[in-house]
Amino acid sequence: MAFRKKVHAVVLSKGLEEVEDPPLLGASGGNPMLALASMQDESHSMWKRSVVYSVSFRTGTTAKEFFTNRALYEQLEPGDEGILVYSGSTLISFKKL
Repeated sequence: MAFRKKVHAVVLSKGLEEVEDPPLLGASGGNPMLALASMQDESHSMWKRSVVYSVSFRTGTTAKEFFTNRALYEQLEPGDEGILVYSGSTLISFKKL
């Protein structure tokens, strides 16, 4: 990672979003008819489901939002203060004070 920045920060908010990804057509030599059927399945029972976690921090006078993993997401609460380490749009770590 190129440039890392280390700053004092406060957790502003947390968010999560459930996302569904359609199956890839013809991936891994799969049956194309099965793939087409899954795309027409209104219940999306064959789609890949995942959760995306994000945390917003206040660093001085600016706010920054990062995607994170579930473990860090669950450890943080709005108002937590600590040292945020990041590089560009990538959250490296947050250590509570």
